[in-house]
Amino acid sequence: MRFSLTRRQSPPPPADIIAYSLNNRMVYVPKAQTFDEAVTFARSAFESDLKGVDKSQISFSMISSLKNDVGISSMAWPTIMSKIVHYSIVYVHVQSGIKSLASPPSYAD
Repeated sequence: MRFSLTRRQSPPPPADIIAYSLNNRMVYVPKAQTFDEAVTFARSAFESDLKGVDKSQISFSMISSLKNDVGISSMAWPTIMSKIVHYSIVYVHVQSGIKSLASPPSYAD
């Protein structure tokens, strides 16, 4: 009698490292648990690119299985991250707007 030992294909373990991409640069970062933490990681990874950019102007997206660019909302972030696989790419976007200033301009009296 012959026995065959086959391994069950188990799903890949949750990712602990993902890549952020901005302006044709990619940086590996830890997987952020929250949207705010993701913004913090992006600002750290792309410090010169995101200097002076308000956190409300930073958004994220991924390429779907249908090859569409799909934005990731702050409400969906925890669910998406719980299912993301190792070395996935998250694209960082800067929404157009005015960069924040260190202090408001002064006007002559």
